[in-house]
Amino acid sequence: MLSLASARRILVHPGKTDMRLGVRGLSAMAGRAADGELHAFCSGDRKTVRILLREGPSLWLLTKRLESGRFQWPSGPGPVSEAGIIQLQWLLDGPASMMAMEGRASLRERPGL
Repeated sequence: MLSLASARRILVHPGKTDMRLGVRGLSAMAGRAADGELHAFCSGDRKTVRILLREGPSLWLLTKRLESGRFQWPSGPGPVSEAGIIQLQWLLDGPASMMAMEGRASLRERPGL
């Protein structure tokens, strides 16, 4: 079963990526990905994110496209940065969703709920 949280290493590629690239093109940009390594790429208009995830001998290519709004993505050319699952979720869902998750977690921690 696919789970982004099981990624051993998360690498965020800043700036814009040509979303016409498929598995081969993004693999070439990512280099030789190790098992459990996740690479995240964003389009120039910041409406599409593609995630390349190596799972054993297989590669997953996931796409998320926003119908409105834009992803908050690191801009400009620069080095690929390593992130945690929380930072990736913030990039994919935005800060509001993270605050909602924290609110639900704090409700569950209260006795009697």
